[in-house]
Amino acid sequence: LVDARRGITDTDRPTMALCDEAALSYQVVLTKVDAVRTTELGTKAEAVSTELRRHRAAHPELHLTSAEKRTGVAALRATLAGFAEVAPAKGAR
Repeated sequence: LVDARRGITDTDRPTMALCDEAALSYQVVLTKVDAVRTTELGTKAEAVSTELRRHRAAHPELHLTSAEKRTGVAALRATLAGFAEVAPAKGAR
């Protein structure tokens, strides 16, 4: 979870690097997008996306969410549900 007002910070980068080293895929979610001016949000999201492209374990999709206004929550839930889907066992019908 990355606060949209701040973007990726120096405290986030070591964790991201550790996940990259361990080949542990991760998804970044921008939170509190309602607290950022609409004119600035695109710039902030692009800066985060640009940095994520340098991290091999980062999932390329960036979710923009606001718990207060419920913005992006349904799309995030759908993505998380997709990660949780279990493939049928071989030979199962």
